[in-house]
Amino acid sequence: MRRTFTLVLALLLCVNLIYSQNQRIVCDETCKIEAGYDTAQSKSGGNYAVVSPVGRSSVKMIQQAPRLETLEGKTIAVVGESFMTHVTHPEIKRLILKNYPTAKVILLDEIGEAGPFPAPGVTRKRKEEFEAKLKSMHVDAVIAGNGGCGLCTPKETGSCLTAEYIGIPSVIIAGPGFADQAYYTAYNNGVPVMRVAVYPGAFATHTNEELIRNTREVLWPQIVEALTKPITQEKQDRMGTFGYPISWCLVEDDAACQRVGWNPYHVQQGFNMNDNTVTASSTLLWGNNMAPSTTNPQKVMELIAWDITERCQFALGSGRQFTNRTILMTEPVAATLAKKYKSTDALDKTLVSVARRPSKERAFANYYANPGSEKDGGEHTLREYSAHIKKAEHAAMTDTPP
Repeated sequence: MRRTFTLVLALLLCVNLIYSQNQRIVCDETCKIEAGYDTAQSKSGGNYAVVSPVGRSSVKMIQQAPRLETLEGKTIAVVGESFMTHVTHPEIKRLILKNYPTAKVILLDEIGEAGPFPAPGVTRKRKEEFEAKLKSMHVDAVIAGNGGCGLCTPKETGSCLTAEYIGIPSVIIAGPGFADQAYYTAYNNGVPVMRVAVYPGAFATHTNEELIRNTREVLWPQIVEALTKPITQEKQDRMGTFGYPISWCLVEDDAACQRVGWNPYHVQQGFNMNDNTVTASSTLLWGNNMAPSTTNPQKVMELIAWDITERCQFALGSGRQFTNRTILMTEPVAATLAKKYKSTDALDKTLVSVARRPSKERAFANYYANPGSEKDGGEHTLREYSAHIKKAEHAAMTDTPP
């Protein structure tokens, strides 16, 4: 039986061999107990100091520009392309011009957007081009959105951060579960106060009529206040919320890698074997534990490939076609795979070729659960959209995967 399949795996980040290791943590002066603080006492009467796992930020906060006195006569950029902006942003433009007739509104297709704000020392052409256009077009304020997931919220916040760094007031539109993410994304990038207009619900689950009504009645008052109310220093806490990227940090078992015959991940990245490194990244979800009950490396690979297709971004794989995966495994599983795959690169390439899903499943998920915009009820039927997916994502007739 032959079916049309699409490729769902672009890159395998690393294969980490996880073993518990005794690590000795050495305290510096910042760990010492300060006088006057209550401490836990051991049975022998000693005191304990606890090392916080939260790192100290070295990012210098900027001095944000004063907010505007009014939007009258101002040039305002309304940017972003996530979560129904084709409905909300034209309505925001209409509201600006209705209430402030001398204002000028610039939309995404005229000015672009910054994308994710680059880390210190990193230069991104997209951000630099957006900053240059903000200056050349004499923009006075930026409205960005819509932040409705753990990936698009930092992306859209990037346009606001770019504006704030050159003294332009901004506000980002975000769903109720992602306002805090916009706050700490800004703070972690040196902007102490990020103004957020919170949309009342999930963007793509509302009809166009509901989106327009909520833009008028809920978002618009928040947008005006965000751009005109003076800034005060506000305490912002990062709380765990479902949908945020989950940060993690791993140390690989180098000795286990050597016993298996694979290079550790840090060696693959150009470090020396004896260099001390950690791997830090983030994920939207964890996969389930999979315990092979075979010593056949081909079958273990097929099990992993199958699990990859079941653990897609946004649960159903309704987002981007290609998403990175990090596979964690124990030494016995790695040893089984190493009988056939002499390097993690060889395993990567095989998994990329095998981990596929039926195009109908991919199209169905991307049509009815699209994380950015509503497709159902639009200009294309599911059948037409499925044909588009097959062409755009290079679907091919293949044998049914094992």
